[in-house]
Amino acid sequence: MKPLFYQDVVLMQGEDVPLSALQSELYSRLHMLFVSQLNENGIQYAVAFPGMRDNGVGRKIRVFAERLEDLVALDIPRICMRSYGMMDYRPPRSVPQGTPLIRYSRKHDQERPEKRRARNEARYEGERLEKALSEIHDKRPLDLPCIWIRSLSTLARDGVSNPYPFYIRTSVADGLASEFNCYGLPLSEGGVPDFA
Repeated sequence: MKPLFYQDVVLMQGEDVPLSALQSELYSRLHMLFVSQLNENGIQYAVAFPGMRDNGVGRKIRVFAERLEDLVALDIPRICMRSYGMMDYRPPRSVPQGTPLIRYSRKHDQERPEKRRARNEARYEGERLEKALSEIHDKRPLDLPCIWIRSLSTLARDGVSNPYPFYIRTSVADGLASEFNCYGLPLSEGGVPDFA
């Protein structure tokens, strides 16, 4: 998939609904749509966060597709209609030529110390256990922009959609990515176009 077309969704922060709740709702919906449309060619969509800063992903989430028809099939207006006026969308457009590239990737949170301790106690014994336990440090959450997303795997397995933090980091991309995961993030070292 080569990102040739894009559509922006702009989140409208209100008094009663925090921006983080809207980010979570939109990204969870996109993730579910990406998973449902997975085929032999993989995921046909990518995402970007043009307004991302150190303290959050911003008010805009951009969705890319190679073909305009694929972007229209995603039906972003329908996603926004269910948000009670808290999400607005822009019409699909062609990606500007010659734009720089940015790579978005997921960064996993460090495992909680009590969980790591239980795992090590089950795995090791004696001196090896003491060494493993001595290496456990109380880590604070990652200092990266984060979206709380609902887990589809626990929903399918347990009937409950547990939320988890989805930390996003950026880096310079050497080239354009062509394969994307079910979160719309590149599978390779490539990136997506970066423009305002």
